[in-house]
Amino acid sequence: MKNGKQVVLVADDEAVIRELLQRVLTETGYEVIVAESGEQAVEFARTVRLDLILLDINMPGMGGIGALREITQQMSPSHIIMLTAVNDPKIAKNVMDLGALDYLTKPIDIVTLKKAIQTHLLYAS
Repeated sequence: MKNGKQVVLVADDEAVIRELLQRVLTETGYEVIVAESGEQAVEFARTVRLDLILLDINMPGMGGIGALREITQQMSPSHIIMLTAVNDPKIAKNVMDLGALDYLTKPIDIVTLKKAIQTHLLYAS
């Protein structure tokens, strides 16, 4: 925790999504860090103590699935919720098998997202 707040990383290549999630989560009381690529997400996971990661699946360069693999294989387990515009049960199963805790589709329902974050952080404590 930074300043007593839980730290959430938002990794999405769409600036509007990053900004929306950063604003909503900051207003909810979380410390929020943003990344615009899978590579940046992996770097933050290596260097910052994160309580939760919101990770977009489709990003240029290293996408969310590649970042998920790196984060879960090379570092201590993180709490990762995957975000995607594609509602595909096969992808959902794949990312859950790789270590993601949840899979939420865009457009993001903020109430559902907040509940998922609270649930995962509660059980992580």
